[in-house]
Amino acid sequence: MFNFEFSTQVFPLFVDELQVLFRRSNTIDTHSHPGYIQPMHYALTAYIEAALELARYDKLEDDTFAGEIPRLPGVVAFAPSLRQCEHELRSTLEDWILVGLRLGHRLPKLAGIDLNRRLHARVETHQAA
Repeated sequence: MFNFEFSTQVFPLFVDELQVLFRRSNTIDTHSHPGYIQPMHYALTAYIEAALELARYDKLEDDTFAGEIPRLPGVVAFAPSLRQCEHELRSTLEDWILVGLRLGHRLPKLAGIDLNRRLHARVETHQAA
């Protein structure tokens, strides 16, 4: 799972944007369905799960494993076991998303989830010398 405490140390100016991604999204109008308990959905978690569904794994000649998510360039992992490879690929994916968002890279839309949408603008903090 995503280590939110680590992100506040590494990306302190980015925390408010991460919090927006973790906010609950409503999928069912509870006024039309009295008594329905709304499940929690988070855009970032859903994006990660959608990306992992696209993952491909291969057993290499040296009996180790390689994993990749073809639609996401650079998201690859290698490990001695399939389980470890899955874990490493998830970790690489989480880092790829965080760095991509922080640097303003356009992330592919997956399963109808677009993490590129800005909910509030940010003023550039660098000043010209």
